[in-house]
Amino acid sequence: MLYLNRKSPLLGDRVQHFTGRVGRVTEVRSGNSTLGFGELAIRWDDGVAASEYAFVNQFSLVSRAAGRVIPRNTLAYMLQRRSKPKDPRNQ
Repeated sequence: MLYLNRKSPLLGDRVQHFTGRVGRVTEVRSGNSTLGFGELAIRWDDGVAASEYAFVNQFSLVSRAAGRVIPRNTLAYMLQRRSKPKDPRNQ
């Protein structure tokens, strides 16, 4: 599962689709054993989040921010904490 320029995908990568559209990777799904291609969820620079997953081999890596990778479980925990209502006694 590699980009067109032979780099492995990571959460937060800035990528360019072969059509020229640029965005950021929001989720990486491992490859299907039949097809062998991994899939990505992309948030495009125009603000639109892709509603369907795209194959990794349709993208080239533009840039990778050092230290910006958040493990999936950590990200889920952070989002759960943000969505819980605050206890008024703790304010």
